[in-house]
Amino acid sequence: MIKTGISKMDELLAGGIPEGKSLAYYIQPGVDGEIFGLQTVYNTLKNGGTGIFVVSSISPDNIRDKIKDINTCYELNIDYLFFVDCYNPLIGNPSKEKYVISNPYNIEEFNNTIINILEEFSPSTIVFGSLSTIMDLWGEKETIKAVKTWNNLAKLYGHILVYNFTAWPYSPETIDLIKNQLFNAVITIGDRVDHIIFSQHFGILKFDWKNETRQNTTSETECSTDFSGMYLAPSGRYLEYEIEGANVRIVRKTI
Repeated sequence: MIKTGISKMDELLAGGIPEGKSLAYYIQPGVDGEIFGLQTVYNTLKNGGTGIFVVSSISPDNIRDKIKDINTCYELNIDYLFFVDCYNPLIGNPSKEKYVISNPYNIEEFNNTIINILEEFSPSTIVFGSLSTIMDLWGEKETIKAVKTWNNLAKLYGHILVYNFTAWPYSPETIDLIKNQLFNAVITIGDRVDHIIFSQHFGILKFDWKNETRQNTTSETECSTDFSGMYLAPSGRYLEYEIEGANVRIVRKTI
């Protein structure tokens, strides 16, 4: 099991993300949810694991800089951090990364690269920086088909897959698949204005390993897992957070 790196979220997820599972961050447009996946990759590296970041909307060097901003106390082995670079070819820049998608519009090249990584690497944490960008490049149906393949291979080989998904106005069928069917867990990330106070918050929409790990959870965690995602149950509880530099700080629970 890998911890997300955000202690309260790990409590709500009964300890973290088990091997072979997939988790999606369902992010409202205009909200910076990228930091959550970064925290998980950082926590993987901190604990001696392998992290793989699939970039399509931001450069690998930018991700490296942000991970350095998070890391203040530990000696990280950056040799265990790999990138699948779809971003630089997309904007016409050369790439120095080991894994480069020369034609980001070629679904076969991209898909085969991810499949090869899933089959060749030992269990790793793989973060897709922007599933929405991939969906815009390939189309909704082809992307969903590929994600199903990746998730099945992750289960077979013991990888943990984390996806950032920005909820642009895709088809209702796609949104339903993202929220309810494609992933083992979905975390909703959004914001709201209460009178004149702006706040950001996240909630657990679903995770399917609650019963698998129930025997290892504390009573505090069991009390916390009734947090409902704001999309299925807008009146449910959620956690309000702030971003401090490159870190997430929990502010309070809200009803």
